[in-house]
Amino acid sequence: VDSKRNLIDQFAFTYTGMYSQLRIQAQYLQYQETVLKDLKKGLAMLSELHTLAAGMKSYYSSRCVELTRDSSINQPLGGLLNSGCSQIYGDEVPGVTYEGDNTVMYQQTARDIFKYLGAIESDKKNKIPPSAQFLVQYTNKDNNKPFSIMYPEDLLKHENLVVILQQSLALRCAEVFESFKQKMMAGGKMQAVWNDDEQKEIVLMAAAYIEIVSYRLASEYFKEQKSKLETKEQGLLDNLISLNGVNILKKHLNDIIRFGVINENALSIEKYLKSAEGVIVRSIETDIPYMVESCHLYKEELGCETNYR
Repeated sequence: VDSKRNLIDQFAFTYTGMYSQLRIQAQYLQYQETVLKDLKKGLAMLSELHTLAAGMKSYYSSRCVELTRDSSINQPLGGLLNSGCSQIYGDEVPGVTYEGDNTVMYQQTARDIFKYLGAIESDKKNKIPPSAQFLVQYTNKDNNKPFSIMYPEDLLKHENLVVILQQSLALRCAEVFESFKQKMMAGGKMQAVWNDDEQKEIVLMAAAYIEIVSYRLASEYFKEQKSKLETKEQGLLDNLISLNGVNILKKHLNDIIRFGVINENALSIEKYLKSAEGVIVRSIETDIPYMVESCHLYKEELGCETNYR
């Protein structure tokens, strides 16, 4: 059972990553068209792309290494070959060494997050790119309304997961930003407090930012593209991306509870999550044979050993 669930979680992560990166590719194509017509607007788009791409490079390469390691220990090799995940891992794992340490890339993303929060403080909200507009809405805790769960299925809807995750993320970013400012400024002079603990906290903030924004980008792009898929594929991929959102919510549950984002106590939230997980995992399990068959058919169509789907 654990082996099957681990594999399903890997499917969920893999396809969420695929759609988020397709969204970035589409955004880059849009930038190429825009920069020829409006240089200033195009350069602004490029800055946003760099923030996202730097963080996504670090996030997906490091997560793929983790999953590859776990898979070699916990998963039967045949399951990985049929899923196509091994091919994707093979492409991603070398990325860990590209452009130096992933920490450096996360710091670039963190730098831009701090720029966004500084612009919000200075009432220059027009400087915030579209992917970070949620920071404007949610960084002020007084303006946030706790999310109410009526049914477990409420936690399977992309729009609900995005609201919950972005609200907790914005508050966390604001908290780290404020702490960093207080430690860096003393008596009007910058203090040298850039130590390992500070770096770790900022890198973890950037990783959380990319994880949650990537999920949102994936769910949005999938919604735009789903009409091009077969009906059964639509339902399966929708469930996989939702499950990844639920897994992210579980990972950040402490922040969600700490900031009071959901209008329930911790035990009630965990109960709703467990029930929601059961619903979606059972649905995905039903479609696993179809997924494996699709991978084989796709392999035959290509006439090669690639298992991408």
